[in-house]
Amino acid sequence: MRLWKKKIRRDIFAYWDGARNRSIDPLIAFEAMETHQQCDWERDAEDGNADDKPDYESRHRFLQMMCDVFDVTLYLEGEKKENGLTVDEIYTLFYMFLHYMTQRKKKRDDSQTKSQRSDSKSCPKSSAESQPTPKSSDSVCTDEESTCEEGQSS
Repeated sequence: MRLWKKKIRRDIFAYWDGARNRSIDPLIAFEAMETHQQCDWERDAEDGNADDKPDYESRHRFLQMMCDVFDVTLYLEGEKKENGLTVDEIYTLFYMFLHYMTQRKKKRDDSQTKSQRSDSKSCPKSSAESQPTPKSSDSVCTDEESTCEEGQSS
């Protein structure tokens, strides 16, 4: 009998908002970025941060989207706000989030690849058969015979 509950591991993105540590569900944040009405984050992030000639309207839309999605405030010098993130810090938050999502996707892809490899090893074919390996939905392994039978469905 178990006396404790096993905690379910959730992927949560943690960040600093200028005053305290915060966290957000990355899928909700990404969906909010994708569906933001005023900003195309892929275009506006690049155009607003261009080295040669930044587009300040794109930068403003991008910063507003980031403030909306991550619930942060923009700190501008000369204002009486005590906390918030500078423009550079908001861009850093953006790049950290993209890096987090990339690593999360890679981790998920790696685990799917491992499970596919283990599935293919669970049903060995005899060396006499020279046909291509059937899809897992087309083959059934039986414990008694230890062979794959093609064309059967369960």
